[in-house]
Amino acid sequence: MRSIKISLLLAAILVMSFCVGITSQAVSINARDDMSSTAEADLGRVIWQGEQYPNPGFEIWADETPSYLRHVSNYAPQERYTNYVSAPWPVSEGSRSYVLQARTDLPWTQYPEARLTRSQWISWDNPTNLTLKLDWYLDQIGNPTDGDIFELRVYLRAPGERQLHYYFGCQSTTLTNSSWRAYFFIDGALDTWHTLDRNITADHYEVFGDYPTQFRYFHVAAMGTTPDYVRGFVDDIQMVNSTWTVIGGSTENGDFESSAAWYQETDYDPAFHSQSTDWIEGDYSLNTTVTSKGNRSEVRVSTNLDRWVSELNPDTFTFSWKLEDLAVSDISTYAYVSVSCSNGTDDYYLYYMLTYGDTFFVGSGNSQVIQVTGFNTTGQWYNFSRSVWTDVSSAFDVENLRIEEIEITNYARVENARTVLLIDGISMTTGIMSDMSYETQGEPGDLVYAWKDAEPEFTVTDFAHTGAKGANLTVVDGGSLYLDQDFGFIPVDDTTDLWIDLFWYLDENSEDPGNEVYMEFEFFSLELWEYYTLAYFLVNTTPIASENGFDAYVLLDDANVEGTWHNMQRNLYVDFVAAFGEPTDVRLNSLYVDAEATSGGRVELLFDDVYIYTDPEPAIADVTHLPVEPILGEEVIVNASVYDPSLDSVVLYYRVDNGSWLDIGMTLGGDVYSASIPSQSLGATVEYYVEATDSFGNVARSSTSIYSVAQAPPPTPIIPPLVGLGVVVVVAIVIALLLYLFYFKPRQTAE
Repeated sequence: MRSIKISLLLAAILVMSFCVGITSQAVSINARDDMSSTAEADLGRVIWQGEQYPNPGFEIWADETPSYLRHVSNYAPQERYTNYVSAPWPVSEGSRSYVLQARTDLPWTQYPEARLTRSQWISWDNPTNLTLKLDWYLDQIGNPTDGDIFELRVYLRAPGERQLHYYFGCQSTTLTNSSWRAYFFIDGALDTWHTLDRNITADHYEVFGDYPTQFRYFHVAAMGTTPDYVRGFVDDIQMVNSTWTVIGGSTENGDFESSAAWYQETDYDPAFHSQSTDWIEGDYSLNTTVTSKGNRSEVRVSTNLDRWVSELNPDTFTFSWKLEDLAVSDISTYAYVSVSCSNGTDDYYLYYMLTYGDTFFVGSGNSQVIQVTGFNTTGQWYNFSRSVWTDVSSAFDVENLRIEEIEITNYARVENARTVLLIDGISMTTGIMSDMSYETQGEPGDLVYAWKDAEPEFTVTDFAHTGAKGANLTVVDGGSLYLDQDFGFIPVDDTTDLWIDLFWYLDENSEDPGNEVYMEFEFFSLELWEYYTLAYFLVNTTPIASENGFDAYVLLDDANVEGTWHNMQRNLYVDFVAAFGEPTDVRLNSLYVDAEATSGGRVELLFDDVYIYTDPEPAIADVTHLPVEPILGEEVIVNASVYDPSLDSVVLYYRVDNGSWLDIGMTLGGDVYSASIPSQSLGATVEYYVEATDSFGNVARSSTSIYSVAQAPPPTPIIPPLVGLGVVVVVAIVIALLLYLFYFKPRQTAE
């Protein structure tokens, strides 16, 4: 049980005072922290877990582009190929030339590039009369204008980086020379050999007005931007610096007659990812497709999470998947979802295998390979649901675990392979805050593992608000601390009752000017593509600067108060509205903690029970009425306990003998809400229930209770007892008379 505040949020907005500076200044929001009474809240009631995957369900695509997935990293190399070739392929001299080709099926910026470069380059200073000569042949190009590229790139310094680009048989109408990059468009017909013969130092001087101070390297490249091939050949490369033949003929294999000196990149066959309308939920699923003619074909979709989980904060990892096509099941074809983890000391890897042929190899280390339900089965959707924490902690001795990366991989490198994998409904749910109570952390003095990085200024302490452990933040003598963690784009709007709720204890503040501790929330508008930052100051000894990296701030009423635990409980939506106005498709993105102590200064601050949660509908409990059995002429008082930090209203509804429902507003007295139902006629049946509404429109209703109005009992009779007493008296008199007549009087006569 923890302390939260029952408050009227709309009233809270009205009592907030804020002053807006110029655009570059922060907004000061000073709101009363005592505007609510305090009640106990059950953390089992609030929603302290949230979605952490940045694109849950794969529903967010860039401008509905079928192959541009937002908020995750996409890697799907397209077809590229480089190699030495002989006749019947074009050869300028000798028996061999070098081919470069590339193409793409994806109309976006991840264009494949086949590249010819040296295995090792040796740069030199002050190139003099540097010439470069080569033969080139353009066999095919899909879009030679502002599209596909076949070029020579020369990299120099003067002293900053300079680049010379020589385009062969293609051109750009948008690129222009700049202070560090120059373009030369060389015409030449297809299907014939041409010779490039350039003085590099002269070209450099012509464009930039000075001579290069260092030669670095060059390479030849073919970049495909369309489904059609760009295919070019080069031969007989000669590079001479003054009288020094750097490359030429057999020197450094300039004629390509051997296989020395040149670096041959990995060849790729086509692969892609895109939207699919074969889905389980939402509007789309993710299609990953690999096709191989013997070269590598690979799709990887990954995201970095940096979420700490533990026994008290386990995760739930779910997705749906379907293996739509598996042309070849081989050691060189596989698909999996992997999770990379760390406990701050060791790394751990989970491979949830969807398909592989024969054997799957993993690197050395703490790895687990798990075949999921449906493994190697095609044509059917399967649901996956597991806990990364459980899978790792059941195999390895860990107390805390950071989930670092989730990656979907589809791979093939064997002739005639084609694998189509669909993924939908992906979700990773953990606590919104990585570590809330610190109870699973190490011993006092150990680093706290709950943020992106563990820092020596943030350690475990045995001085806690609840439980046995808290966190100690100490900065001294010009030191500083910076902590951060990201969230999974949590919505912030008038339907999300979102709170930051924590306890903090200022143990020491030397009050040197510049000492400060604040928590900064970063928000992001998906519609406006803008960031907003809001800071809450716990320690502050000097006026808050107007240009400080955040847009708005709150100086808490309890800031700088030492020696007692304080509760910071703020509604993030309300504070956002006060600072920036109504949010426009806004998400909570990140949280930062910043602490600084000036030279000679010291700040020591403790944290415990740090939660971000969404509050659901109000909790209604202990609904009773008095008197329990009302009689004619009595009012009935209905009592209820109602808990919600954004409570707006509590209403009693009642009806008599199945009539219309009537409502009465309930008032708070102490910790109980009460209202009175008027007295009703004899024998009337009364039904009632309590309904509570918060400021975000969440409504809770109690079960319906019932009572009946009874007749008042008759007064207690008085005569019957007297009658009974009279009978006793009469009987006693009769008995006495009989004794006298038959016992005492005969004796007297006899005497």
